[in-house]
Amino acid sequence: VGRAGDRKNAPLKGRTAPMPALPPRPVAAVSPLASSPSWTNLTTATAPAKVSWASMTYDALDGYIVLFGGFSRLNIQPPDTWIFSNDRWVNITSSAGVPPTPRYGMGMTYDPVDSYVLAFGGGTAGTCGQGNAADCNDTWSFRGGRWTKLSPATAPAPTWGAGMTYDAADRY
Repeated sequence: VGRAGDRKNAPLKGRTAPMPALPPRPVAAVSPLASSPSWTNLTTATAPAKVSWASMTYDALDGYIVLFGGFSRLNIQPPDTWIFSNDRWVNITSSAGVPPTPRYGMGMTYDPVDSYVLAFGGGTAGTCGQGNAADCNDTWSFRGGRWTKLSPATAPAPTWGAGMTYDAADRY
């Protein structure tokens, strides 16, 4: 498994993805409230394409899981946005507004103070921003099923594959 900045395992421009794509079906769910937690296989009729390095988080306000992007074995980066709710996947790409450029390994988390999914960075098989950089450092929100590009005064350096989470103690 790759880590932030580890180009050895990253899909590179003009090459096929070096990592095997993970199958989108079946989905598994765990019931932690049971006396003995167990996984349940949730087979779905429709699912996102098989990709590696897709970004996913739970949107607590809207009550669904959000999935974006990834990298396929065929060197394709779909700019697709999917949601998982009520035991089914729904492709909402056509109604989600203008999404981030196609990418893999974008950091993504839910921000309960601002009530949106926050996404940052990611890598591309092409370019992202100034200087033909393959890594991105743009910031996005996903609220109510729509993407919005944010323009913070400062941002971390371009990166892909970075973990991202909300810090409830410090509220950011």
